[in-house]
Amino acid sequence: MFQSSDAVAHATAITTLCLQKWRRLILILPVLIFSSLALQAQEDITKLSNPVNLEQKKITVASLLDMLGQQTGYSFFYDKDELNAFKNRDWSFRETTLGKVLHSLQSSHNMVFKLSGKNIAVRVERRLAADSTLLPGRLAGTILDAETGEPVNGATVQIGTKNLISNIDGEFLINLPAGKHSVQVSFVGYEAKKIAEIQIHGGATSSAEILLNRLKGNLSTVTVRTSIKKDGVNALLLKQKNNAAISDGISAEQIGRTPDKNIGEVLRRVSGLSTMDNKYVVVRGLSERYNGAMLNGQTLPSTELNRKNFNYEMIPANMVENVIVNKSITPDMSAEFGGGLVQVNTRSVPTSDFFSVTGGMSVNEKTTGKVFLSQLLDNRSYLGLITEDRNLLGKAKWSGYRALIKDGRLEPFGDEGAKFKNKNDLTNNWRLYKYRPLPSVNMQVSGGRVLALEKNRSLGLMASVSYRNNWQTQDVRMGRDGYGGKDSTGDNAGFAGTRYGFTSNLSGIVLAGYSSPHTKLSIQSLYLGMLDQQFTLGLGFRDNTGRSVGYFDITQQTSMWQHQLKGEHLLNRKGLKLSYAGSYLFLDKEKPDNHIFNANYIGTGKDIPGKDADFTISAPEVRGGNALRTWNRAYEKNLSWNTDLTVPFNFKLFSLPFVNSFKTGYAGWHKDRHFFIVNVNSIGGGPKGEMPLTEYFEPQNLTGAGISRWGDEFPGKGQPGKTILHAGYMMIDQKISKKLRLVYGLRGEYLNLNYVNVALQKRFEKESKVLDYSELYNREPNLNWFPSLNLTYSLTKSINLRFAYAKSIVRPDVREMSYFKEYDFELGGSYGANDQVVSTKIHHYDLRFEWYPSAGELISVSYFYKKLLYPMEIFDLINHEFELRNDKDAVNQGIEIEFRKSFAFTGVKALKGLTLFGNFTRLFSKVRRMGNAYVIGADGRISLTEVVAESENRPQTGASNFIYNAGLYYDISPLSFSATWNYITNRTFRPSSTNAYSLFEQPVQSLDAQVSCKMLKKRGLLKLSLSNLLNSYYIVYMNNYLEDGYKNPSTKELLYQRGRDQIDYEAKPGRSASLTFTYNL
Repeated sequence: MFQSSDAVAHATAITTLCLQKWRRLILILPVLIFSSLALQAQEDITKLSNPVNLEQKKITVASLLDMLGQQTGYSFFYDKDELNAFKNRDWSFRETTLGKVLHSLQSSHNMVFKLSGKNIAVRVERRLAADSTLLPGRLAGTILDAETGEPVNGATVQIGTKNLISNIDGEFLINLPAGKHSVQVSFVGYEAKKIAEIQIHGGATSSAEILLNRLKGNLSTVTVRTSIKKDGVNALLLKQKNNAAISDGISAEQIGRTPDKNIGEVLRRVSGLSTMDNKYVVVRGLSERYNGAMLNGQTLPSTELNRKNFNYEMIPANMVENVIVNKSITPDMSAEFGGGLVQVNTRSVPTSDFFSVTGGMSVNEKTTGKVFLSQLLDNRSYLGLITEDRNLLGKAKWSGYRALIKDGRLEPFGDEGAKFKNKNDLTNNWRLYKYRPLPSVNMQVSGGRVLALEKNRSLGLMASVSYRNNWQTQDVRMGRDGYGGKDSTGDNAGFAGTRYGFTSNLSGIVLAGYSSPHTKLSIQSLYLGMLDQQFTLGLGFRDNTGRSVGYFDITQQTSMWQHQLKGEHLLNRKGLKLSYAGSYLFLDKEKPDNHIFNANYIGTGKDIPGKDADFTISAPEVRGGNALRTWNRAYEKNLSWNTDLTVPFNFKLFSLPFVNSFKTGYAGWHKDRHFFIVNVNSIGGGPKGEMPLTEYFEPQNLTGAGISRWGDEFPGKGQPGKTILHAGYMMIDQKISKKLRLVYGLRGEYLNLNYVNVALQKRFEKESKVLDYSELYNREPNLNWFPSLNLTYSLTKSINLRFAYAKSIVRPDVREMSYFKEYDFELGGSYGANDQVVSTKIHHYDLRFEWYPSAGELISVSYFYKKLLYPMEIFDLINHEFELRNDKDAVNQGIEIEFRKSFAFTGVKALKGLTLFGNFTRLFSKVRRMGNAYVIGADGRISLTEVVAESENRPQTGASNFIYNAGLYYDISPLSFSATWNYITNRTFRPSSTNAYSLFEQPVQSLDAQVSCKMLKKRGLLKLSLSNLLNSYYIVYMNNYLEDGYKNPSTKELLYQRGRDQIDYEAKPGRSASLTFTYNL
């Protein structure tokens, strides 16, 4: 069967989206945003025939409307401040009609009228007119303390005859006529300063950041930097400079200069970070499980079914304002911290109106227009949803194995199994389809609105919807899953084939925010949805079946909703502040009907797998069993909350000023988690045992079909499925003189993990000799204390020297404490939980020098040292069995160097737009492995003995010894050019209980470039992006250094050696190019 992916499929998919999956959000969008534009729904005002005769000199637009009302009997309703932003002018209307006068105002002043009976509502539409000097503009300003970076609330801003007060975030927004204006800022304890000539453009919003510099007693100066953006690199570096903790990050401005599509690709650009498969982050040598993930301040759950990872591929890059990675922590942060705390912040409440539309497409040299084999892809696939043929017994979202049995169409047998009462209930969907992909597409629509209210209050509204799909074909070689031997080139890989991947992402965000001088409130809803359908087909020689075809369908669907309420209240003018947040998050992760087998094939004529979608097979099996179909699901309902109180207090000690704040708070989360694993074994082929793939698994040809569970569903009978964490802290932020800042305190967290340790219960529940295993439960204390200290010494206003210490914890995920076993293609075998794992405790020490020469520039050098007690890694137990285990301990230490330098200082016109940047990380690591030996005493009490191995000089899973990032930006209006290079040296992929069987990875070395051009009066932006210019690829391999008798090989000896090392998995993605156009209204 041959199908073609075309534009009709794309259009149908998006139409279906609007009508089905996103109908609720599509209804919300106009309510939240476009209802505020209701005044723009214009009546035919030209039909108003009331006579008008009027002639006035130098009056305001507001006065003109009042006079029109007196002459015609209509009442005009308007925002006086908005209309007064127009310049006074002469007006002359003789023997005309009201309709013609209002039509004239529409053309000259972009005014919009809404008629309702004898009432006319008026507002100004913010778009460019033929003469933009007639239109008012806006000034959006932020007032900050230059020493701390904290907002200055309650400052008085005077512009001409207008006065207003900065809000709780130090922000103000004011309508002004086009032209140059002077601004005067004053505040108690600060010296007033007049700032001349801030340029306001008609129909646009200008931005200004005002930094107030503290001195003894008074302020000396007020400095202004204009056109700074929340999502810009300058704002990010300012936040980084004034952060109490050591941090790095990347802004939307920097992200926009790369071809990165999602945050998984973005994170590898940050100093000290690398990613695995562009999904999971490794920070300072610590793998994904050690790094906390937060979205808009809420801790994110694991998106993976069988281990503690968050898949950052889910988050579109174009929805993010910035990403900040905290590398040290303060007491008000979660103690679930290892290498770093990755905080992803999506777009926030806007400070000015905007509307943006983006569309683009991308091509890949191995994929676009070429044959693409896959299981069924239909309109649902484009929406990030699984196809309905993957349902089990007519349903996709089963709650667990017990629910399947209760349905009545399965007949239980044995302890953990069931068979189909009617074989026709197990549908045959092993068929393959051919596609020829058109270019992958991406789209985004975003809009924001700011409504100015009385008394310096404002309401901000924002919504954004993003869509992207991606077709990706990769050439694959592998030696996993029993494919030994050599290929035609002599390399150690017994399997050669192709991986066909289709992903689609659908996401959206809506939010509303209210601010006043003393209050800030926001409410937000976020949706992230992704379908990831990966199919691998190839041929090779297997150890136990000979010449074989491998068929691996790995499909996952993930959807996540986050709803969040945040508030801040300034309780008095001395800075007493109360803040709080509450979030609800729902995560549903499915692996619906994945298909796996290795089978014999004919291989003659046209009957060759891969040359056609159908081919003859016999004796399909998976690791000695039958052909496998699996249904896995994990779904969670998470609540999180926090409330914080900040109390400022100042004093002097021996004439030395101390500026302090005491902060205390309570936080917690409640997680309700469920997951299950169901496996269906199919014996097909009928009496002959040899049939085409499309017929082999038809119900009439099945000689056996049953459901079995590898392990249990969670929670089982009598097992808790809910966990609750409670946390409290106290923190002092102390600034001594203008040089020294100390942030220190203590955090306590209470969480009872022992009562959900299902793996521990399962291990001994059938052992009649065991009467008491309380000693094992006592290994995990419920209450833990976490002290921390962050010291910043300012050598100058632009140079900081930092030191930090903290204690933290990384807990196993509840799923990892359950009892399960499943096939894992990425590991090449079965992965399960059988051993008891405990939390990892970590002691962190950091030292950092950072210099900010000027706005947007940085030079920093960091040293870090981490002592880990009982770190966790997934181990290869040999025979394709994998399990999560604790090591005894590990030490990670290293250096990080980062720079960002603009050449504007040269004054040379050709170099002013050039910026160079880069970062480098060198990691040193030691690990001591450990095994658990359980001893049963005569009294029935079980005890545990730790068997500790010698220290190994190697990074932990996912870490490498060297990481390099470098690049440049070059701007010469209207063009911009950027190039980015990322290189990660070989790293540990999976350690083995026997050194010789450990796996290592040679990651992709990426070189990407982008050219962009502003057009259409700078409202349009066209981007051409090129990815993987080096045509790099990655290899997972088993190093054969032991053949030469080396016990502890050097780093060089661990590098991949072609023709000698065993290839576990190799994938070549090819080069890609994309073209994107954005238009801003």
